[in-house]
Amino acid sequence: MLTTADFNGKDLNGNIAFIKRGTNALIDKIKNAKTRGAIGVIIMISGHTKESGES
Repeated sequence: MLTTADFNGKDLNGNIAFIKRGTNALIDKIKNAKTRGAIGVIIMISGHTKESGES
């Protein structure tokens, strides 16, 4: 999920956060990463492959 509590104890200052899509709103995950000092995010969206017919 990645709530604010999921970032506790994580030092993201100057780093890029790796975020997996899930039940929480993506914008909230990005804001939480930014609040912890992340300079960017990489978002993993699983289940979307050309083999499954999705683009």
